[in-house]
Amino acid sequence: MVVGTHGKAGGLQAPRVIGQLDAVQTKTLKLVGRLGEVDAKTASQEAGDNSAGTTGWNNRLSGMASLRLLKERKVGKTKLYSLTVEGLASGN
Repeated sequence: MVVGTHGKAGGLQAPRVIGQLDAVQTKTLKLVGRLGEVDAKTASQEAGDNSAGTTGWNNRLSGMASLRLLKERKVGKTKLYSLTVEGLASGN
């Protein structure tokens, strides 16, 4: 679940995830937030570790999209992911 405060302009301010995210989910959320929009290959390269390849990152991103924390859009055969709410942060 995502919560925040109601801004003066009518938007959501300081959005946060309510509930527990594991370390991998938190890392994924932060990476997507930093990059803005990302595909699995770029996420794998930008993560700076060898813990997961492109397939692993695709699974992470897809899983976060199923939790409605990320939006998914398709461009050709590539799926691009971005935060559902700009500025979303983990409540952990």
